[in-house]
Amino acid sequence: MRVDRFLTGMTVLCAVALFALSCGDENGGPVAPTETPPRAPEDLHVTQTGSSAITIAWRDLSSDELGFRIERSVGGTASFAERDTVPRDVTTYTDTQLQTGITYYYRVRSYRANSQSEPAEAVWGIAVQNVTPTVPRSPVPADQSRGVEEGVVTIAWTSSDPDAGDPLLFDVYFGESRNALQLVADAVPQSEWTLTDRPVSLNASYFWRVIAHDSRGATALGPIWSFNTRVERIEIPAGWLVMGEPEEFEHPGNPVWVDRFEIDKFEVTNQQYAVFLNAMLRAEPTPLIQTSGGEVYSPDGLALFAQLRSKDDDAQILYESPESLFVVVPGKENFPVMEVTWQGAVAFAEFFDRRLPTEAEWEMAARGNGTEFGSEQFTIEEPDTSYVVSVGVGRTYPWGQTLDANRANFLASGDPFEGQGRVQTTPVGFFDGTVRGGYQTLDGSSPFGVRDLGGNVSEWTADWYAPYRDPHAPPSEGLYRIIRGGSWRKGSGSLESWRRDFASPYRPGESSGADRTIGFRTVRSLP
Repeated sequence: MRVDRFLTGMTVLCAVALFALSCGDENGGPVAPTETPPRAPEDLHVTQTGSSAITIAWRDLSSDELGFRIERSVGGTASFAERDTVPRDVTTYTDTQLQTGITYYYRVRSYRANSQSEPAEAVWGIAVQNVTPTVPRSPVPADQSRGVEEGVVTIAWTSSDPDAGDPLLFDVYFGESRNALQLVADAVPQSEWTLTDRPVSLNASYFWRVIAHDSRGATALGPIWSFNTRVERIEIPAGWLVMGEPEEFEHPGNPVWVDRFEIDKFEVTNQQYAVFLNAMLRAEPTPLIQTSGGEVYSPDGLALFAQLRSKDDDAQILYESPESLFVVVPGKENFPVMEVTWQGAVAFAEFFDRRLPTEAEWEMAARGNGTEFGSEQFTIEEPDTSYVVSVGVGRTYPWGQTLDANRANFLASGDPFEGQGRVQTTPVGFFDGTVRGGYQTLDGSSPFGVRDLGGNVSEWTADWYAPYRDPHAPPSEGLYRIIRGGSWRKGSGSLESWRRDFASPYRPGESSGADRTIGFRTVRSLP
């Protein structure tokens, strides 16, 4: 039921070119710079048809246009002419005194004094008495649902037309970015669609939308829904761990016993954190977060959780106040979240009945206790007995003993994302041994298959920073929290599995506690 764009911006370009030529002096001197045109409106649709009137609506994507030009064509799309203009703060228009039974086509442009946008995609409506279809609702999977399994998914919805016997057709849009949905099904006669050629993957979020059309051109735009697939997690068995290394981070309390636990396979992504923020914002009976000055706080305002893009350009999550919605910068959905404080990481973990890893758990997941690179003997003293254990020293780097630039994102590693701006993170799990955009990655997994434990972003842990103790006992208070794993902004030495670092959690009046190099992942204790 969509009408393709038949006219191009050639007329506008030619006019701008002639204008530019006329601005030079007689000797061909410099020309005045042309004005950048505003963005074209989106989501143009017919909201209502009547025997002598048709109403259209659209979404404004610019903020500095003077208004909108309404263009109309009668009976076809061969020839559009300007019908009317409306001010910049108006996004609907009713065309009146129409001839009953005639089909009318519409386009809309935003304009400034010396430029105008490309037209929005044309739509049509028939001037007949009609009732618009109901807005699509009751999505399946439910909006913002979690835990959807990978593979082929069938999406479904409900919508009806109050005009008895008037059939509905549906357009289905789908994608991994809220702002880049693609048409996957056009004029579907039923209220469900199986995404046969677009199977979903784990650790991801997907967005979709349904637009209902009746036979007279009236359209009902459904909201943008989302669902989240299951987060992959890896079980780490209980065992002894040799923490640190002799020269710089020796642990006098070795070996350290680590209970069985489960850890996220990947770092928490921007999209996963946005899902959390939206859930906290919509909590009943009162929201569990508040936003102020481009930052997200606890309800009492005492704990800063995260900085948003409107506060810090490094952040990749923003808040759209008209829709009361946290969204991710398009294309950054699967990158690790950063600009999140220690308190913000803890709040995320607790919301999903999880927690941050202890420093020992993090190191166990990164280096393991395998014996392929040696082992050490320790005498274990217990109240009634003592015994000797042999503990594998594990790996220097999560993937082994040798530094390979193609296994992790660190300073000057040469990965394709180094030139992308101030934040040079890679998508989570990028280093998996496959060719990515012509770049050959090597597998950077830890002994247990956990990804990105070296580089990309450093990761918050649960522990306060202090020198190691014998026996191993993290302090109950302090000034700094331990971060582990190195980051895209640090050199290769930061990737060593035993390497310790620390950062300040949020302290009002002292530090924000949020940084473009720090992210996190979560764990859960297992019986």
